[in-house]
Amino acid sequence: MANRLPKQTADEKDALLAKVPAAAKRVQVQTRDGKRRYKFRDQIVDSDILATDGNGGPVYMMGMPGRPPAARSVSTLPTATNSASAEAIAKVRNKSVLMGSDHLLKIVKDRPDDTSVVYALLAALGEETASLKFEREEAERLGESTASLSVKRVHALTALANTWLKHKDQLLVKEVDLKSLSFQAVARFMMETFKEAMLDTGMRVEMVESVFAKASMAMAKPDWESEAKARMKHSA
Repeated sequence: MANRLPKQTADEKDALLAKVPAAAKRVQVQTRDGKRRYKFRDQIVDSDILATDGNGGPVYMMGMPGRPPAARSVSTLPTATNSASAEAIAKVRNKSVLMGSDHLLKIVKDRPDDTSVVYALLAALGEETASLKFEREEAERLGESTASLSVKRVHALTALANTWLKHKDQLLVKEVDLKSLSFQAVARFMMETFKEAMLDTGMRVEMVESVFAKASMAMAKPDWESEAKARMKHSA
């Protein structure tokens, strides 16, 4: 027969049961005949004595009834697991708050086609590049290796430069889009202005028409558009 456990008061039993996780299936007790068994909470009677572990906590089973006993106390795995879960929940919450306040993410979601996305992206890349510079200088001050930080900063600078150059190219292409409706409208207005000016000077109508016919032929040549774009780029 197993050694008898010391008797417990009703309050002591209630205090031990309060430490048993809600997910625990059964609790270990010592019955009137001195045998240890795992019982459901509602099966525990007044004569049962709750078993305790080395730390004075209750012994309970997390598995389903009928499986081999897998006793665990409140001082081991469940406590660590609960702590890890709380830390994971806090991490997810902090990440959600950070993403909600992130300037670049907000602009990408609200105005994905706006040029402000590019400016926000350039600012973010610049911030990361400056941060890497600080880390490298700190490593140099402490006498630590800076090789990996230098490589990371070079990559960041390259990404920053490529983003800026692509954006500049897009702006230039947009500025010299001679086939756009807006440019063609401006071109027609300028031609009409020149025509009126020529007529006001007393030039004959047939002469004015001849000049504009020759101008139209010159502008229809394949290399005229390329030359016009090149001149606009050089003037930027």
